Amino acid sequence: MTGTEFRSAYHEHKDAVYRFAWRMTSSPDASEDIVQEVFLSLLRHPDRFDSAKGPLRPFLLGVARNLVLKRWRAENRWSAVVDEQFVAQPIAQPVDVTQGETAGIVAAAVGSLPPLQREVLLLAEYEELFAR
Repeated sequence: MTGTEFRSAYHEHKDAVYRFAWRMTSSPDASEDIVQEVFLSLLRHPDRFDSAKGPLRPFLLGVARNLVLKRWRAENRWSAVVDEQFVAQPIAQPVDVTQGETAGIVAAAVGSLPPLQREVLLLAEYEELFAR
């Protein structure tokens, strides 16, 4: 990968990697660190990306995902998934979307999902990586 190709890849995909990391970690600082690590990894080991296997963006998001999981393990935030995590909890108050705070409500709902469900939702809905 040439310097020009790397710069182009960075400018094209940095925002998507940041958004994914931020939605997974809820931390701007952690997200910035993850973006930096993702692109340093690409710069140091460009041979790990094989364009015959797929586009660059899913590859970079996969690297970001692995870094998020690594961070969670280091922080002891990653625990075994238990069945109760997949049971929908009732909402205490009905949501009033007329208040104009829909984005905040959605962000809170996504943030409250168990990690694996949140990851699938983010990749499918926000990054459009799964066929519909």
